[in-house]
Amino acid sequence: MTNYLDAYTVFLVTKYIWLFSISILIFFLGLPQFNSVSASHKIFQENFDSNSEGSFPNGWILVNDPDTIPCNATWKVVNGMAGVAIVNQGSCSTNIMPNDTLWNNLGDNYIFEADMKFVTGTNHNIAFRFTPSTPTNNWYDLSWQTTGDFILERVTGNYTVFVPKIYPNGNTYHLKIVVNHEHIQVYINNELVRDFTSTLDNFPTGRIALRASTGADPNSETYFDNVVVTSIDDTLSVPYFSQNDLPWGPTEYDHAQSLGISSPTMDRWSCKVTSTAMILNYHGMTQFADGTPINPGTLNDWLNNHNGYLTGTDSDGPYSYLDMSKIPQLTKDLFTASKSAVKLEYEYILDINASSTATLNDDLLVKKTPDILQVENASTSSHFVVATGLNDGIYNINDPEWNVPNLSSFNNSYKRIDRLIPTHTNLSFITIASNPSVDLLVTDSLGRKTGEHIESDSSETSFNDIPNASYSFEAPISNPDSSGVQQQLGTGVNVFMLPKPGDGKYHIETSSKTAQQYTINISTITASGSGSLAKTASTVSPGQDETFDLNFSQDATASSQRIVTFDSTIQDIKEAQSLGLINPILAKTLIVTLKNAEKQANSGHKKLALLELLTARILLDEGKKHNLVDANEYETLTYDLNYLKTHL
Repeated sequence: MTNYLDAYTVFLVTKYIWLFSISILIFFLGLPQFNSVSASHKIFQENFDSNSEGSFPNGWILVNDPDTIPCNATWKVVNGMAGVAIVNQGSCSTNIMPNDTLWNNLGDNYIFEADMKFVTGTNHNIAFRFTPSTPTNNWYDLSWQTTGDFILERVTGNYTVFVPKIYPNGNTYHLKIVVNHEHIQVYINNELVRDFTSTLDNFPTGRIALRASTGADPNSETYFDNVVVTSIDDTLSVPYFSQNDLPWGPTEYDHAQSLGISSPTMDRWSCKVTSTAMILNYHGMTQFADGTPINPGTLNDWLNNHNGYLTGTDSDGPYSYLDMSKIPQLTKDLFTASKSAVKLEYEYILDINASSTATLNDDLLVKKTPDILQVENASTSSHFVVATGLNDGIYNINDPEWNVPNLSSFNNSYKRIDRLIPTHTNLSFITIASNPSVDLLVTDSLGRKTGEHIESDSSETSFNDIPNASYSFEAPISNPDSSGVQQQLGTGVNVFMLPKPGDGKYHIETSSKTAQQYTINISTITASGSGSLAKTASTVSPGQDETFDLNFSQDATASSQRIVTFDSTIQDIKEAQSLGLINPILAKTLIVTLKNAEKQANSGHKKLALLELLTARILLDEGKKHNLVDANEYETLTYDLNYLKTHL
């Protein structure tokens, strides 16, 4: 073990010295370390510097307009700029557009920037959403027809605006055209000069084109340079965080070290926390109430301090589960502190089908809200990324671990959707988590059930009656080690979730096929966003279910308790003995004492029953003092005895 820890320490130190060095290098180079634009944007750039003087631009295609006389003029590169000189030819046109390889499926919605140098003539043009067709090409363009105005035109209609400036020949102008569906914005020299939304049957597709034409003036000479096209194909600008970055990368994730998780650091397991930090920042939640920046590290700290991780252990190992229903509590606090304009409501989708895909698309394309996706591939069986948009049928993502641009790296599929939706209404939620080998069955106040129950013959019975509730196994986050072997964040959990639960009592049963220790977490959020957590470690065995009662209210802090009887306490002791968690002699003595207490209670001798329970407590305390009982089992039996004492 010592050699392993030494090797792992050397690995961590080496890794983070390297990362720190890179960070310092980036700082001194003046390069940005934080990119507020999604890494999934595709960019096409052309400055024509690689072309020979006088040559036709590499990678571009000459396209004539079928309904206009083509100009008898050659496109060529002159002094590092591409252009054309039309001499003594009236009413002609000519275009060049990037070929398939150069364009590389950039999409139909984009930011198109270029420098245009006006040399001679009164006509200067540039086109977008350009698609070769017959009997006419489809396109929008900007056409300067005098030195004092330009026309935003379409092949079948003009939208004229007279710009209160002049654009004389002999100058170079920087053009920026933002085309996003029917919305078009035109900037000249970084000034917004046209903001337009098409009401006609607009052309939804098409590339850029460098265009030249003449009218009554038979001469025109224009050159283009520094062409940059950035895809905005339905991609949201979600600020990017990496789970590997300093300072949080080498810090402890959740309470992973005390849980016994190997490699217990943020860079290994914080993909979902990091994805959540991205979404909070996207919604303008960049600071906590005290002004501390919200990033993966500080969000991890907040979750640790506000019961945001549901954790436990059993015979198979530990589990750590990020309770996403806690995030609305944070957003409520930020809203109250005027650090956010909205609160976020948590929703989730486990059944992936056409309906869930429609919801995801609506979030991204209509509501403009990014979602968290659970994904997998050969390297990971459970990883979380942020969906930022849709491009050519493939979802763009912010990936906190490997920073891949889209879901093609994850088999173009996802397993669940976690949604954080802006709201000012009901944030209430119930989340119940347990070890994966312990089943949960929840019954609401109307007798409806959701979950699974292990019967006496070890068969499992499933229920799905409570509206909007779900019960499922959540696989642990996985990440390959330096050798490419997948490691997992514990065992995963069985989890019951219910958004906007009704008021009343919820009855919870735990069942198991084997005798074992387990931990159950019962997390609740009120309508206003106040949270509470009840965490209980106990034992369960076949045919000896444990029961809990949860009293939930939309408007007040919930309360829960494990239901205890003399029989269940005796069974807890027997289970603990079978698991080697309590000394057999101590176990036998406690059972005899409890049976005496039960006998006195049934005979109406409350004081004598209390005396027997006091004796049992003294025996248990002495057993702990002499290491005759496991620490967790001691807590379980102490709870049992206190419950019996107060419920005689």
